[in-house]
Amino acid sequence: MIPYAFGVKLAALASCKGLIDLEKWLSSNLNAYKDAFYEECIKFLKEVHLAAQVVTSNHFCSPNALRIIYLGTSSTFLKVLQSHSCLVSSPHLSVEMDKLHVTYMGTKSRFKSSGSADLSSSDYYSEDIEAEANLYFHQLFSGQGTSNFPLHDR
Repeated sequence: MIPYAFGVKLAALASCKGLIDLEKWLSSNLNAYKDAFYEECIKFLKEVHLAAQVVTSNHFCSPNALRIIYLGTSSTFLKVLQSHSCLVSSPHLSVEMDKLHVTYMGTKSRFKSSGSADLSSSDYYSEDIEAEANLYFHQLFSGQGTSNFPLHDR
């Protein structure tokens, strides 16, 4: 059992390494945890797109490797969230998803035009990924976080 936010980020990283099928994992967790998990995925996407906007608007800020990886998984998150919108009982989450989709389209085009998407070497990312994973594990084992769910792919 791990916090939703940690699981979502870890799943995004694992999918880039081919360790899990992100669509299947998201579908499974959305079916099991519905609104709570859906909301956490929306928070993750908002965080990713806000970070991408900061990078594209500030020429002195280089893109973090993890941000690029997370941005790369955004289309999968959006696709799965949209296909599971019928599971959401909160109208607020549906509205947030619609707003996020519009934001994603704008962010994606700005991020690509800035040239940031060309940094896709696995070796370039390995240190950042390891540091982020270590941070997550530290948070997990230090007892931080309240919402829990299984990380495994069902």
